[in-house]
Amino acid sequence: MASIEDLADRFLASMTATGARFAAVHSEPCAFVLSEQGKAGYASRSNALKDAYVWITPRLDLPRGSLSEKTRSGATVGAPEKVDADIWFADWERGGILLEEAKHFRSGTRR
Repeated sequence: MASIEDLADRFLASMTATGARFAAVHSEPCAFVLSEQGKAGYASRSNALKDAYVWITPRLDLPRGSLSEKTRSGATVGAPEKVDADIWFADWERGGILLEEAKHFRSGTRR
């Protein structure tokens, strides 16, 4: 998340545009999910995730136990957390974990 914030500041771009592009061009499995009102509204995936047929369902309720859900609920989170891959990925039966990072912006703040 720090890399995305740094790039957004450096190029005077939004966090949304920078995060989406960062995920799209990243060589390792990576996704950027923008959520609003407790639902995943947009997801950008790296080619590695696309090649693995990973899909994040649009309008998905923020998964229970995800870092995104915790930060939206007001929890203070200081570091990325490991979560089961199947809470984010649709029809995922391969197991595994994700390293999730999340940042919550209050209404009207910079995105």
